[in-house]
Amino acid sequence: MSMTSSESVRIEWQRRRMEMDPRTLFTWMIILLILVIILTKASSVFSLLLIQLTLTIRTLSRKRMQILLLTLIFPSSFILILNLLLFNLILHQSLILVGKFWIVVFGFTWFYSKVDPDEFTQILESLKIPPLLAWQFGMAYRQVPFLFKKTREIYELQVARGIPLDQGMVKAARHLPSLIIPTIIQAMEAARKVSEAMISRGWQPHIKSTRISQLKFKRKDVVILLLMLLIGLTPWISEQFLELPI
Repeated sequence: MSMTSSESVRIEWQRRRMEMDPRTLFTWMIILLILVIILTKASSVFSLLLIQLTLTIRTLSRKRMQILLLTLIFPSSFILILNLLLFNLILHQSLILVGKFWIVVFGFTWFYSKVDPDEFTQILESLKIPPLLAWQFGMAYRQVPFLFKKTREIYELQVARGIPLDQGMVKAARHLPSLIIPTIIQAMEAARKVSEAMISRGWQPHIKSTRISQLKFKRKDVVILLLMLLIGLTPWISEQFLELPI
């Protein structure tokens, strides 16, 4: 029996589970997003991109990394062309925006492959976020592999029906609603079924759930967090205190 995408993601989560406290990884993501906003020089942005790319390559398999890079070609080209033609930005500034986009994508891909939905919900609860809101974010996080699977299935069905989603970017862009709308409907239907199932089992949205395993900072988590802070802040320090040409 072949393994589904959600099952393979679950196995990957379990394999990496408890390697370190997920709040350490969450802290890195916060640092990453802040740096994406405040960095302005190409040398700093692409240094940060190299750091995050290295982390992502070490986490993903070669096949998944190739698929991710191929997926980034179209949106990166779109961002580059849009900024050059519509906003009249120079090539240097447009490349910085593309680099920041890649950092965010690699960062979230790395985080998603390391932290499972239950851990993500625990992270939010440890930040004193209301249980209902934490559960909502956790459920959205849990639906990512489901959406990928359904998008692929709908794509293959629409192509089999003759819709030219596989015949170049221009034709595919014109027929994107035939892919997006069924995916949204499938996601809403899945959310409705999950909601009904949880209500029928007596789930109380405003009561914090008890858990078998609790998040605990270990000595190695502190060391890794300090190392991440040092590595992550290096591009910002170099931009602020060194006279970089670009």
